[in-house]
Amino acid sequence: MLEMQISVGLHTLAAAVFVGVNVLLERVVKRLDAVPPREAARLGELIGTDIVYINSGALAVLVATGVLLLQSEGTLASLTQPSFYGGGYGVALGLMILLWLTLIVSSCVMTFYLRPRMLVKLPYDVTRDALVKIGDKAMSANVWMTRFGRYNLAAGVVSILIGGFLHGGGF
Repeated sequence: MLEMQISVGLHTLAAAVFVGVNVLLERVVKRLDAVPPREAARLGELIGTDIVYINSGALAVLVATGVLLLQSEGTLASLTQPSFYGGGYGVALGLMILLWLTLIVSSCVMTFYLRPRMLVKLPYDVTRDALVKIGDKAMSANVWMTRFGRYNLAAGVVSILIGGFLHGGGF
């Protein structure tokens, strides 16, 4: 019983941290326009690293505690049975798992694909044309990073709401 309460507490905390960090990210990105470009790039680099670690940790805790909760409730084996998804609890749980899987994919795309394109180290002898191309690539990555960040925020909030439904037995 205590193990399950600890797992629920950690699961809830990790979800709140994930959503909270994405709210912070959304607010910071909106405010970077007011900061000179050089300082904005450095601030984005520093905060981005922290956000990667915090969000990755939160997602890892969510996966670990989610599996523990499913196992302690005896639901883990039921996930492979199509009939499980016929009830309100199965639909809610399936939707929550699907959303969190998309969050993991989205976070990986942001971390391993988009973020490196934004953190470009310029060579000493860069030409103006190369600089424009690098800048365009970084701006495109920034646009997609913002979109993925907003998706992560929305999907995280919806997942927390679904968790509330699960606590009450499902939809």
